[in-house]
Parts: sequence; C-alpha cells; structure tokens
Amino acid sequence: MARLYIRKVIVTLHPGTGKAKQFSELRVKFKCEKNNESKPNPCEVSIYNLAPETRVSLESKNSSIVLAAGYEDTVETIFTGNITKVVHQQEGPDIISKLEVKDGGNRYRNAKIEKGFPPGVKTQQVLDELIAQLGLPRGAVIGVPNSQYANGVSLSGLVKDRLDDICRKNGLQWSIQNGIVQVVPEGETTNDAVILLSPDTGLIGSPNKTKDGVEFKSLLQARLIPGRAVQVESKFMKALFKVYKVTHEGDSQTGDFLSKVETAAKKKKGKK
Repeated sequence: MARLYIRKVIVTLHPGTGKAKQFSELRVKFKCEKNNESKPNPCEVSIYNLAPETRVSLESKNSSIVLAAGYEDTVETIFTGNITKVVHQQEGPDIISKLEVKDGGNRYRNAKIEKGFPPGVKTQQVLDELIAQLGLPRGAVIGVPNSQYANGVSLSGLVKDRLDDICRKNGLQWSIQNGIVQVVPEGETTNDAVILLSPDTGLIGSPNKTKDGVEFKSLLQARLIPGRAVQVESKFMKALFKVYKVTHEGDSQTGDFLSKVETAAKKKKGKK
C-alpha cells in the first residue's frame, strides 16, 4: 500500500509561447472541483513567489497548467486546464499568483462543427466525429446505444452543444477530466479498476448517507475522478458507488490535504 504522508505538489506551467516550467519547491495552494457535467471543471491555484518573468508568462494567450499532487511515492495529476484569469497580490513578504483554470476550457468554448451525415449513420459514428472535432484526447466512451439516424443528420454550431444534445437523448453523460473526454451512461461507471476506500487506504471518518449515495472525505487521492467506481468500506458500511463529484483541496506546506467526494449508487448492469 502506498504511504499516504510526506505531501508533494508539482506544478507545470505551459506558457502560450516558450518552454514549459516545472515547480516542486514553491508553496502552492489549490482547490479543484470536478464533476460529471459537461461544463468545464474549475480549479483555483495560488503559487507563491514566482520569478517576475514567470509571472508575466502566465498572462500570455493559451497558457495552461498541469497540477500534480500526492505523497512521497504517489504523485499523480489532479488537474489539467487552461488559465483563464491571473491576479498577482502582495501579502506581507510574499507575492502570490492566483490562477483560475478551466479543464479543456479553450476547446470547449471554441470548437465548432458543420457536417452532414448520410441516412443510416449510427449514433456511435456521430459521437465519434463530435469528439474528434472537440480536439481533446479521447478517454472512456462506453454504453453508446446501437441506434442509427434513419434519415441522416446535420450538425451545426458549437461542438459542446451538439454533444449535450446527443448525450441527453441517449442517457449519457459526457465530461472533460484532466483534459480527456469521457462518455459514460447515467448511473454507470467507467471500466477502470474499482477504487477501494477504507480507513487503511485514506478514508477519513465515517461516510454520510445522502439521498442518492454517500459523501465522504479522504486523504488526497488523484484516482478519485467523476465516473469511476469506488468501494467504500467503513465500520458501518461496505458498498459500491459511482463518484459524481470530487473536490481536491490542499496546501503544499500546511493545513488540509484531502479529497471531498460525493457519490451515487452504482446502477446494476441490465437495470434501468
């Protein structure tokens, strides 16, 4: 089992122009919210005492960031996205660069499609073309019905809107997680390995029951991604759930370093 202590945070900045820069020694605070919705996940990152030239590069067009966090032997990416706003503030001896970041934000806002499909085209083919036009890496795409458009179909406008349409019609959820597109049926999970959460693997306290599932806190774990299955085991519970919302929050030097998770009961195969 991985050792869940000795916290680490690594930030890689990709300016719109120039070489990427990586930081692992500076103080970094973050709060990243991730869910199953198609709207880009937001993240707030504060980096302390960057060099003046680096602060300037953050404000160049199309700058992006990769945030990795974890522990001594388990540092993984928890957020990837485009920088949408930068504010530099002086607080005592520190200059703090506060970044607002959106997962897949530029492609989500700007990708368009103008294309017609012939009679008999399958839903899977249309969905594949939309994902290709979005221009982001493809992740899990599962549960797409084996249906077709008898009269063909024409798509026009923003890709995100057409993806919303086709997924809503077919009981699917699409989202962007760490810059990767995933499509999963409502109530079902990706085919990734089930995450085991217990007091021995990072679970903090006891889960609280909600209307649709449970919510709980864990020591920070990047593997907790919306759409994945998690097996929650505590003194009073042992059940399988679908992660639908995660908030990763922490500070590389002090305070909390955890993941807050909301889940829903995982739909059994073959049940509606």
